[in-house]
Amino acid sequence: MKIESLAEFDLQIPAEQVRSVPVSMGENREGILFVYSMEKGVDPGEEYYHHPKDTLKLALFDTEGKRLWVKDLGPGVIPGIWFCPVLALDLNQDGVDEIYFLNNLNPETPFSFIYRKLEALDPRTGETIGRWDWPQNTFEERLSLSYRFYLAAGYAHGEPVLITSQGTYGDMYLQGYGPGMVKKWETVIRDSDPGPRASHLTPVLDFNDDGVDELFWGERLLSAEDGHEVLCCDKYSYRGHSDIIIPFLNFETEKKYIFTC
Repeated sequence: MKIESLAEFDLQIPAEQVRSVPVSMGENREGILFVYSMEKGVDPGEEYYHHPKDTLKLALFDTEGKRLWVKDLGPGVIPGIWFCPVLALDLNQDGVDEIYFLNNLNPETPFSFIYRKLEALDPRTGETIGRWDWPQNTFEERLSLSYRFYLAAGYAHGEPVLITSQGTYGDMYLQGYGPGMVKKWETVIRDSDPGPRASHLTPVLDFNDDGVDELFWGERLLSAEDGHEVLCCDKYSYRGHSDIIIPFLNFETEKKYIFTC
């Protein structure tokens, strides 16, 4: 088999971690956002955390590989996926995806909650178009439980919903926001509540075909519309944490299944 290169993107550094996401810039213009660093991904787990020597960068390229802008997030943002989740979503429904990410406005306090903000960028310019306080729900947890933040998105009857969360293994907090960053719902799953914990793989799709996406929060499916629990597999027999959650369809029987590992 011959592998053909369709596009190349020069990050201009020997990156050790790279994430990417397609971004719609309106008027049929598409781009690709890269999130990268020369630092390997930093994990908040106490036995895995290491002090980063490089910062996290955001760079937007067009589909031809031309870099349109780059933003260095500085030493206040720890370069790890759980410290700085990134998401592209047209929440205000103007035909252009906003780029949402978790920023820290104080470069001298990388573990700060006070200066931690959910920030939105205009992909056409890279300029900030909004900032909001980040919930401090996990402030008193230990390191591995405290700094596990997540962004996701779904649709409820065609309307976009931005989903923010704090916590993966202990107490877990999720919030849903509609257009205008209006909070639609908040869900709290306590450490003492029955059922599995969250996963590092979080699919979002309309699993039950009711016009509303479900967030696969581990084996727990939450409604993007109001955050209620639609389904929880192994609720009274498993309290663990599965790294892999994959919904799939048997095309012969047209039945849906959920694979976990």
